Amino acid sequence: MKVLQVKLALILALALIVLYPIIAPLVFAIVFGYLGRPLHKRLAEKIGAGTSAATVTALVLLIILFPVAAIVKSLVANAGSIAAFATKIIGKLSVIFEGTSLSFDINSLSPAIQAGVEASGTLFISLPILVLNLFIMLLALFELLKNWDSISKYITQLAKKPKHLKIVKDINSLMIGIIDGYFGTAILFGALSYPLFLILGIELATFNAILVSVTTLIPMVGSWVMFAILGVYSYMVGNITTAVVLAIAGVIFGLAQIIVTPMLTKRRSPVHPALLLLGFIGGPMAFGVAGIILGPIIIGSLKIVLDSFKSE
Repeated sequence: MKVLQVKLALILALALIVLYPIIAPLVFAIVFGYLGRPLHKRLAEKIGAGTSAATVTALVLLIILFPVAAIVKSLVANAGSIAAFATKIIGKLSVIFEGTSLSFDINSLSPAIQAGVEASGTLFISLPILVLNLFIMLLALFELLKNWDSISKYITQLAKKPKHLKIVKDINSLMIGIIDGYFGTAILFGALSYPLFLILGIELATFNAILVSVTTLIPMVGSWVMFAILGVYSYMVGNITTAVVLAIAGVIFGLAQIIVTPMLTKRRSPVHPALLLLGFIGGPMAFGVAGIILGPIIIGSLKIVLDSFKSE
């Protein structure tokens, strides 16, 4: 029996090594699977599981491509204003810090600009890898949605004892809670910030609203960072009223994140949000982007398994 367990552990370790390079698209396929599951269930009753899975997968692709297209369109359409903005900010900063220990010459920024150009070239080279990861995610998402019931049944069959079934159930609730809490907050904050940016006349409103969502997901950062950046810029160009409104909004969003994220997470997750925060911070350090989801799941699952031993 012990020999069999060692073999299974070895095979599992090798499988993890093989899957590690594509762990990010697989994790996000699971995330979108949970998000798209309710719609898939409704559509499957009318058009079949396969067609429904393909439809939801196509919608996810559109959801991913829309902000990307919006950002590219905004950047292309406003390339001149962005360059002017950067030049204006650098010029103002050089004047403000002139004669201090933080003073700098605009020409001294050329190495940084060169580094930025090189980074852009690296990003261009990595585009095929990004496309491949997107394809893997969409394929995994389609198969996950299409075979959701079969996969759930298979996992249930593996967990024969009541204790094991409870672990599976709690981990499932944990994943739903994490997705609801963190991604729900990010989507909500991005949606709320967009009309605010339009009312205030903030340039690149769509782009900045997307960045609000992204920064909401970054551990120890939060959405307030975007409001701070935009507020400082508004102040420097003389829009004092806009700067004050953005400062107030940043405080409100920052405090709301502390309240809303744990509230949404705790609604479904059996693990305390404070414990999940540790995984949310350490996960990206260990697994990159995928760690945003993997970190809390690993920490939360460990707590669930330990609790199962305690209840014996």
